Amino acid sequence: MKAYILLIAAVPALAGCHGKQSSATTEEAPAVDVAYPAVDSVVLHKNYPAYLTSNKEVELVARVNGFLLNQPYKSGAFVKKGTVLFEIEDRNYRDALRQAESQLASAKATNDYAASHYAAVQCY
Repeated sequence: MKAYILLIAAVPALAGCHGKQSSATTEEAPAVDVAYPAVDSVVLHKNYPAYLTSNKEVELVARVNGFLLNQPYKSGAFVKKGTVLFEIEDRNYRDALRQAESQLASAKATNDYAASHYAAVQCY
């Protein structure tokens, strides 16, 4: 008997739900805005942790002693083959050159004197 009462109570409820569904289909669908994608260029920047190594290495060793006067490039910059990398103070080397030139002139004078003395001794 309880099942029969439940069935009688459920039939009008189902009929009411069915009626609401049919009225919803007759209404117009709401307006929907549509957005179109814009085509544009995109620049992607990515940063990656890394260590750079060169395939060519040059070991710089000074051939002479002295104080550094000029370094015409920045550290890490690219330089071409044959470029002067450092200027070293040359005062000591200029002084040594002058001294060697004066010793050469003295040796030439000594040689000239010895040659003339030898020529004078040969005449006797």
